[in-house]
Amino acid sequence: MIAISALNLCFLPWAFGGVDAWSQFVSLGLALGAAALALLPRRHSSRSHSEVDPCIPMWPRLRSFPVFWAGLALFAYVAAQGCNPAFERKFDESTWWLVRIAHRWWMPSGMKTPFDEMNTWRTLVIWGSCWLTVCALWVGVTRRRSMLWMLTILTANAAALAAFGIVQRAAGATAVYSVRTVQGTHFVAALIYENHASAFFSLLACVAFGLLLRAATGDVSDQDRSGSAGIFMLFGVLSVVGLVLSFSFAGMALFGSALLVMVLAWLWHNARARSRSRSALPIFIMAALLLLTTTVLFATVGYRDLQKKIATMKAGGGIDEVKIRLLADTRGWEMFTDRWLFGWGAGDFRYGFTKYQHREPALSFRGNERLRWEHAHDDWLELLIELGVIGIIPIGFMLGYWIREFYRVRLCKNLARLSILSGLTALAVHALFDFPLQNPAILTTACALLPLLVRWAEIETPDGQECRRTDSHCVDTRNPGRSTAC
Repeated sequence: MIAISALNLCFLPWAFGGVDAWSQFVSLGLALGAAALALLPRRHSSRSHSEVDPCIPMWPRLRSFPVFWAGLALFAYVAAQGCNPAFERKFDESTWWLVRIAHRWWMPSGMKTPFDEMNTWRTLVIWGSCWLTVCALWVGVTRRRSMLWMLTILTANAAALAAFGIVQRAAGATAVYSVRTVQGTHFVAALIYENHASAFFSLLACVAFGLLLRAATGDVSDQDRSGSAGIFMLFGVLSVVGLVLSFSFAGMALFGSALLVMVLAWLWHNARARSRSRSALPIFIMAALLLLTTTVLFATVGYRDLQKKIATMKAGGGIDEVKIRLLADTRGWEMFTDRWLFGWGAGDFRYGFTKYQHREPALSFRGNERLRWEHAHDDWLELLIELGVIGIIPIGFMLGYWIREFYRVRLCKNLARLSILSGLTALAVHALFDFPLQNPAILTTACALLPLLVRWAEIETPDGQECRRTDSHCVDTRNPGRSTAC
């Protein structure tokens, strides 16, 4: 199950971020396979070596998982939108337009639009893959070693992708894999939008630093070491370089904020620690990390590229971009208020927003170039627009559930887990002024980290012991004679 889930999460960023229909179907198939394996009954060997525990059914664990039921409610709502279109897209050789069609006004409604571009059913494919991955990891991850292997594979994959991007940039490549040309933006590795690259590498760099802190602060036991601090430092450095290659100053600022949270938390933790025998090690590692990052950055990116980006920002390009996004948010809010209850239909923002962007010339043309807004530069607002107040309830419930779980397991008290939580928080803030969650690679990775974090905290008890959870009892795998009620 871990192997298939890891394959899914590693495949998406290399497949252009999972933005194409074929890669989304592959991801859905892998997620289905992982979920099916997670539900297979488990048989755990007894520590006495004379008995074998009976098969433990995994369905009750899934049945008691609130996100499972909230996801079913969300998909039923989105399916109702797809089956009850209120608009149909008509087009000829040169243009397209929307036509109102008869529909049930008292039900959620959407649009009849092409699957190849984006519509409600394709959105279900993307969201379904995320939901199945979350359910598979929640049910299937019962051992700390499996969870740590999963996180290690994700960080290694991000480092490999960043290394590929470095080689690609140094070679002066003008197309992804020399086959896919990107217009109007510059790509990083296989991610075709620079702001998506910044969000992806920022999140995985926080995961790498979390594993680094776990190794460096002595949280890794002598009996169970999943990696070394040096390896995770290398993974983190490469991910940071991948972030800088995107030239996204917003992404760099958010990652810097997350890094600051990590440093402050480490200082507070060190001040309260009784033993300071290893207190200098994380500082030396972080200093070496920053020095190596700076060196690699100027060696691979080059001062001219960075200077050109800064000059563009000073010339007013950054301010103009902010103004345009604020205008888009204003018109997007108008779009939401027009159909605030049931929304416009999942995946249908790009079609309905044309009516509202024409009210602002700045949103319609940039010089002589006609603009088309495929996404609002605000993922949370776009969700409201597409789903409405009723449709956003299951998503709000899922977010509230994870926040409650993070509080329940005291996630902030562990430096390694706090690092990953900081990366997820930075991503959520990034989604307020961009659309990183529209990228399947980022969305699926972020969703997978939620159950992994909670499972990590549940498996590791406060005294460092490791428990194997079943539906009836917890068996301490380091103390065969000890078990406690779950």
